[in-house]
Amino acid sequence: MITFAVPWLFWASIAASLVAVAWHLLSVRQPPDLLLPTARFVPPTTARAVARQPRPSDLLLLALRVLALLCIGLALSGARCYGDRSRHAHLILVDGALPDSVVASDSVRWLSSAGDTSVQWRRVSGVATDPGVAIVRAFREVPSVLQDLPRVETLALTVLTGPHVAERRVWDAWRSRWPGHITLATAGARDTDSALTPTVAVEFSNATPDDPVMAAMRLAYPSTSRAQQAGRKVHIDRGDSATARTALVDGVSVQVHWPVSGLPSGWLRTANADTAGAVSAQGQTLIGPFVRVSSAPVVVPASSDTDSARWRTVAWWNDGTPAAIARRGAEFCEVQVSVVVSPGSDLLLSPHARGMLDAVVRTCEATTLPTASLASVEAGDSSVNRPAEVRTLRAITDPSAIPVRSVWTLVLLAVAIGALLLEWRLRT
Repeated sequence: MITFAVPWLFWASIAASLVAVAWHLLSVRQPPDLLLPTARFVPPTTARAVARQPRPSDLLLLALRVLALLCIGLALSGARCYGDRSRHAHLILVDGALPDSVVASDSVRWLSSAGDTSVQWRRVSGVATDPGVAIVRAFREVPSVLQDLPRVETLALTVLTGPHVAERRVWDAWRSRWPGHITLATAGARDTDSALTPTVAVEFSNATPDDPVMAAMRLAYPSTSRAQQAGRKVHIDRGDSATARTALVDGVSVQVHWPVSGLPSGWLRTANADTAGAVSAQGQTLIGPFVRVSSAPVVVPASSDTDSARWRTVAWWNDGTPAAIARRGAEFCEVQVSVVVSPGSDLLLSPHARGMLDAVVRTCEATTLPTASLASVEAGDSSVNRPAEVRTLRAITDPSAIPVRSVWTLVLLAVAIGALLLEWRLRT
């Protein structure tokens, strides 16, 4: 199947070829007039002669001229031959950080369900950081997709990444520019979630066998060989006299001082112990009551990033005062917790305690967002539920970015130039 980027140029070359053929056939060479000496002896009567059937001459020159005109028309019109007649295309952008085994298994699944849709794959770096870079890449890939599949009418877009992303600023800025639905697919949902989700190994010191904090931590974060080999270790000191650490020690990622007495290093003991009704962290609230025996030093608000080595609040009492603080530097991470948990208490085994435990264990990790949280559909706008229409993409894509030339263009132009040079040589 042959398609043209500029069809009228090809039809113009055909018209020029027909004109060249007509001009060649209609042109007649007139012989020169010569006077014969014996012409005076011809009687003045009507002369009759047998006329011969006219035959076109110089057919090779005619063929070379027509060939040159047609090749020029095909080259300038962007003619290309395709075997794919799909009306629908599917562009799948894959996170470059995903393992090849995951991409291969998902590619088999997508291709087996493609039907009459032409599927194209691209690897994109940085999708795990912000999926918005995939939308930017999709706009850059539109010209090449339209060049390879000029008869498509719709273009579906799928972004294949992990279960979590770091941020969504680029996504929010570019999502409204894509004129169709975007499918956010989690790669290997059942097989790779555990491989892509970071794990930790928690170890304790100065803790009794029935320590409620140790019991809750080991239940929430069971130590695994994979976590220990990865170096993601959290050390929790339950002693009352811990010294501040300013560097990683023995491969430990996070140093936590969570004393049994509720008085971490550098904290101020309150004159009179009071009670707090709840503690909040990571968007979850754990209802007490709790006994509060200390107050935190001056800390930097959690929204401030002027000095990453300064303390910031990661858990709050119900009156807004700090219950746990943390600081993170280039080579260290330290957390201090003032929450007192009575021996034998099962308070930290509650599902609402997970926010508090995560604030202690994962506070120094990069904040991540669930990939599924980005797949929201604007209410009342049905256009985002359908694949993008090609005519809309052409309207918002720079036309100069759509290539209409290929290697065949150069071949056709070379053939045309060769035909013209051969025609000139034969004619002279």
